[in-house]
Amino acid sequence: MSFAKARYVVWGVAVLLGFALVASRVFHAPLVGAATPFTSLPIVAPGSAAALASAAHGLDLSQLDPTCEPCKDFAQFADGGWLKANPIPARYPLWGRVFELRDTNTARLRTLIEAAAASPATGDARERQVGDYYAACMDTDTIDKLGITPIAAELARAAAVTPATLAVEVAHLHDMGIGSLFTLGSEPNPAGSAKAEILSMNQPPLTLPDKSYYVDPAKEKIRTSYLEHIAKMFALAGDDATLSATEAKSVLAFETTLAQNMRTPTELRDPITNTNVEPIAKAAASLPGFDFSAYLAARRIPSTGTIDVGQPAYFPALAQTLSTSSASDIATMLRWDVLSSDAATLAKPFDDESFHFFGTVLSGTVEQRPRAQRCVDAATRDLGDSVGIIYDRKYFTPKQRARAVAMIDTVKETLHDDLTTLPWMSPHTRAIAVQKLDLMAVKVGYPDHPRDYSNVTIGRDTYAANRVNAAIAAVRRRLNDLGKPLDRTRWNSPSPTVNAGYNPAANDITFYAGILQTPFFSDMFDDATNYGAIGIIMGHEMTHAFDDSGRHFDGYGALTDWWTAPDAKNFNARAACVSNQFDQFVIGDGVHANGPLELGEAIADLGGANLAYRAFERSQIGKPRRTIDGFTPEQRFFLGFATFQTEEDRLEYAKQRATSEPHPLGPFRINGALANMPEFARAFSCPIVSAMVRTGKNRCQIW
Repeated sequence: MSFAKARYVVWGVAVLLGFALVASRVFHAPLVGAATPFTSLPIVAPGSAAALASAAHGLDLSQLDPTCEPCKDFAQFADGGWLKANPIPARYPLWGRVFELRDTNTARLRTLIEAAAASPATGDARERQVGDYYAACMDTDTIDKLGITPIAAELARAAAVTPATLAVEVAHLHDMGIGSLFTLGSEPNPAGSAKAEILSMNQPPLTLPDKSYYVDPAKEKIRTSYLEHIAKMFALAGDDATLSATEAKSVLAFETTLAQNMRTPTELRDPITNTNVEPIAKAAASLPGFDFSAYLAARRIPSTGTIDVGQPAYFPALAQTLSTSSASDIATMLRWDVLSSDAATLAKPFDDESFHFFGTVLSGTVEQRPRAQRCVDAATRDLGDSVGIIYDRKYFTPKQRARAVAMIDTVKETLHDDLTTLPWMSPHTRAIAVQKLDLMAVKVGYPDHPRDYSNVTIGRDTYAANRVNAAIAAVRRRLNDLGKPLDRTRWNSPSPTVNAGYNPAANDITFYAGILQTPFFSDMFDDATNYGAIGIIMGHEMTHAFDDSGRHFDGYGALTDWWTAPDAKNFNARAACVSNQFDQFVIGDGVHANGPLELGEAIADLGGANLAYRAFERSQIGKPRRTIDGFTPEQRFFLGFATFQTEEDRLEYAKQRATSEPHPLGPFRINGALANMPEFARAFSCPIVSAMVRTGKNRCQIW
């Protein structure tokens, strides 16, 4: 499935919904007065009685930095206290309230999974399977004794590849979930979810974060470290020092050649240019010298029909690279794909070296996460719905689900009102936009039809084998969808996931049980906090359906141009304002944020904030207004948004995100969206000249 249209768009993504009703009235009230009352707020210690009393309503006073004016830098005012008291842990490249909740959920799951692992003869089949997987992952004595043995046969097989066997070997690696040379699988039909799924072929994932790491002179130091890393890994696998150094140079040269012909993460965001449906025979012809028929046969895929070639220019370049590379270089590349993919499942020296490069060199992380946390994550990745069932029984109640559904309904109603009154959209485009919203499905908490893993062989003896067996089953499960309409009951991630998402092919939004937890959501929280934190994410995901990427899909998931030319021009002009705004944010060392890459998420933040604010106002009709701890309902709403986006990144990781990650840094997300909202300025009495107030042509408005 091509990245641009197959990715599951997650919070921060995009778009446009929600500014129309407010735009006609927001500046009627003058923005006067400074925010001096906040400079006298007491500093509240985390865990104190005052902090706990506030947190009961969802507002944590200890999170604030009262020494900073909210109208100058709201992210610092709202989050500075928490960030000061919670520096980035040595095991992470970034830290914030979302990541804190992920750790909390991991700890919860660890307790539940360890209970299952300790009593393999009791419990249901799902619990036993999860327990066995976790036990094998935690058995480091056995893992260390095995050394390279779990993947020795695969390395030998890759080493023996010849031009005649290359296609079959690549097919074998793809069946194990290793994306060597390219990727191929099943994707929702670009003609709509009711149509049969088709094949999709795309450029592969790179080992380094994106193509700039292979070609940018400023990243030469990282490439040198990467060479050293590859050589160390081959040496650990048994090659001598001289051979390992040669192999490292071969891998880097091969990957660099491939990277030079790949699209950037920003270019991959465009679903139009990354969708190219053609006959399979034509796709095969773009790879001369590669036996595509043998490849398809090895994967039990029909050789007739159509295929979506995501990046057509990549494949002739790949064929050229293969034709000019020696058999030895190709074999080395495939061996590296196996070794780097499975390093975390192998003995400690492999695991440590993999972390050193990817964790420390690339991201600035000081130490590995505890083994138990990583094993919980691995079990959740490979047996997700079974782990989810264990989690949901205890941590997501019907009452929580009902409250979340009611909030989503209110946000959706607000968006519907917006779309029917948006002044810059023509009746033709408006009618289809409203239809798309009406057709949007909503998934909350957990799947009603969890996936079955009874066909996945899981034992307590070899962790690496468990990972491979789970990967093979997952790949085959997706290939089995070929020729069938999109299964709209499918969930893209396990329910304990601290995330939410929009899927343009299915036109649905998903809010996992893992994110519908404190400090972002509770059926006991004040409405202002709930709408400010999770309500904005609800609006965010809905607006992804209308962001710069999602707007190209209709309500049935079909990739089609349903916008009139004037409406598309109006949208693009408004989107350019957001892109230009984020281009101005400076990450550090002179590196700027990447507006075009972050555009979808920045639009979604802006649209989600506007939409959730009006939904909150709608929810308060007929209810008494309450000031809590000196903050009005409107102020608490914006503080809720800041709570969700509380985040600090290590500089190395922040710079990596600038070229590879579509989500802006947390402080930019907060200040970027709220500076465009006159409602925020009114709530905190910000003077019109404040840093947190954008006016006139500088103010970005879409929804």
